[in-house]
Amino acid sequence: MTIKHISCVATAKLVRQVLKESFPSVKFWVKSHRYANGASIQVAWNGGPYLQQVAPITNKFKGAYFDGLIDYQGSVYHMLDGEMVSFGADYVMLAHMNIGPGMEPRPSKTAGRVFITHDDGYSRAAGSGFNAVTERVAHNAADDWIPF
Repeated sequence: MTIKHISCVATAKLVRQVLKESFPSVKFWVKSHRYANGASIQVAWNGGPYLQQVAPITNKFKGAYFDGLIDYQGSVYHMLDGEMVSFGADYVMLAHMNIGPGMEPRPSKTAGRVFITHDDGYSRAAGSGFNAVTERVAHNAADDWIPF
């Protein structure tokens, strides 16, 4: 199966669209950064939703995970509109500048199109047992509400 690569800039546009659909009254600043051997997206906002409400939405767009037990960065793969994709941003970092009242996110049609399918499996093969997909699902299920 062919995996389509989505650039960091295109991933940032998807993140911006999902946040706009989920929190239409909040202004989010979404910046993509490319650097040697990687890329990341930074998301910032004033007031509005809590960090815990934004993180489960943006975590779906991370293209990598880090296993500190074996000092390894691996890839995470996704499905977007039924097509296997790899997002160009390794990480999505959040900066909530002023704490405001929490707000309920609205369902996002764009977020509903993205599913994490699997990681590269190296951490499990190397014996650390880390699984990027189940780690995220366990975190989201225990701590966060995903609006879709």
